[in-house]
Amino acid sequence: MLATIMALLGGLGGAAARILPELIEAWKHRNDPSNELELAKIELEKRKAELQNQLDIAQTRSQFTEAQAQAVAAIAQSKAAVIAQQAQAKLSGIPFVDGANLLVRPLVTLWLLALYTLYKVLTVWAAVTQHATLDDVAGVIWTPDDIAIFSGAITFWFVDQSIASRAPTPTIPAPPKV
Repeated sequence: MLATIMALLGGLGGAAARILPELIEAWKHRNDPSNELELAKIELEKRKAELQNQLDIAQTRSQFTEAQAQAVAAIAQSKAAVIAQQAQAKLSGIPFVDGANLLVRPLVTLWLLALYTLYKVLTVWAAVTQHATLDDVAGVIWTPDDIAIFSGAITFWFVDQSIASRAPTPTIPAPPKV
């Protein structure tokens, strides 16, 4: 038991012997301007960290507000598109006007198809009048450009509707946790 007490007193005495010169030195320089400067620097760093934290929070809120505004705008745009489509689908009761309104896309497509067919017929006619071979005429009838136009029409009429029906709806992001 005595050994334990002596060990504790020795440890405390050694610690006191080590810290006592530091305490005396601090007491001597207690009114030193460099101490106040160090305290001011520490306070300044603390204030800087607080302001940076407030700035980060404000930027996060601003980004969230922008994202929320974009989501609201996207939803409004989707709703406007639905309203416009519904308005276009309403019949006026005048058969000629309703027929023209319902035929805009098909009518334009058929008109372009007729013009393209006329162009192809004239091209083939020009090739035949110049005594072109059957291989040359076949090459004029079906070209890589014709394949591109055909695939574009197929895409426009069939794939466009399936992609539009699968488009995801925009969601509003959750607010950031502060």
